[in-house]
Amino acid sequence: MTADATTPDISLATWDLTTPVIVNRLATIKVGAKCLTGSSLCGRRIKILDESDRIVAAGMLGETTWPGTTALYWTELSFVAPAAVGQHSWAVSLQSSVISRFEFVTVASPEHTVRVAVLEKGTGSPMDDVIVRLGSHRVCTDGSGVAELQVSKGVYDIVLWKLGYTGVPKTVQVVGDVRIEIEIELTPEPEREYWMG
Repeated sequence: MTADATTPDISLATWDLTTPVIVNRLATIKVGAKCLTGSSLCGRRIKILDESDRIVAAGMLGETTWPGTTALYWTELSFVAPAAVGQHSWAVSLQSSVISRFEFVTVASPEHTVRVAVLEKGTGSPMDDVIVRLGSHRVCTDGSGVAELQVSKGVYDIVLWKLGYTGVPKTVQVVGDVRIEIEIELTPEPEREYWMG
């Protein structure tokens, strides 16, 4: 969640925007507001503004609070992503008095599928729950150690991350569908110095 309210008693949050966002496609984001004094914000109008302060989505905060919270009233809004590829900084506004900014990246429509199979070095076992990053795209491997990403043509660095493991980044040129295998290995624990006293 991100929050950046401009008044001391209300904070705004945004979450669950799947990024990157594909240009000109419909995207959804959850937006919420919390009054620090505990007052209900149910039914308050909340909107999303683009870089030109044009309203691109609007709605009302719901009657119930976000699960696990006592005062975060929320709703889900949909908007059409910008036509331009790149970084965008938009705003959420609560009745024009409280504003919070959020950022996201838009990418061109995907043309190809990149399948990344992640294996444990030495054993060849498939590794699940490895975060695979391909440019601004990110996904986790499934139970069979495979991550599938939809991307446009281009050259991408593939970076892997899993707690306790290291993998060497690779570069891949995507001009069609690609399948690639990458190994990661258990990171050895650093040696500790012990002092005899």
